[in-house]
Amino acid sequence: MFIEAYRRFSRLSLSSVIRIPDAHYLFLLIATVAGVTFISIIPPDWGADSASHIARAYQISEGQLTEQRLSNGQYGGSLPVELLQLSQFSGNDISDNQTRPGRQIDSPDSYSKLAALRLSGRRVSQVFTGSGVYTPVPYIVPAIGILIGTRISPTLGGIVYSSRYAILLTYLALVF
Repeated sequence: MFIEAYRRFSRLSLSSVIRIPDAHYLFLLIATVAGVTFISIIPPDWGADSASHIARAYQISEGQLTEQRLSNGQYGGSLPVELLQLSQFSGNDISDNQTRPGRQIDSPDSYSKLAALRLSGRRVSQVFTGSGVYTPVPYIVPAIGILIGTRISPTLGGIVYSSRYAILLTYLALVF
């Protein structure tokens, strides 16, 4: 009797007592939580060249696969004025942090107000030469996200966050 109980006990493993999900499901869960957290915490345009990439993705979402030559001889395109406002605000917010320690985001509420701006239809020419040298292919996913975002919530936050979530979902689908 003792020997039989020992045999049964020795066959038990942690996975037979506690259901441990397969590694790929666990990765999917962790990557989703990390991605959503990252998207939620990092303000729009807080990458070194994020503004030019968002501008390029927006341009491609409108079917313009190449940059336009602007009147000043540089390259870029016609974009919603709200994208320029976001770019200017985040650029100032980032640049004034270089010499001071501590809190880096000056005004999280200002980002929320910018995200709530409805796209007015007013356009402005903006230079974003750096991203124009790339093929449009890597911008297809964020451009699709922007198209979806403009249909669901035609606000600045709607287009920026929908492009971020489109990138996250594509990453998860490709890796999973």
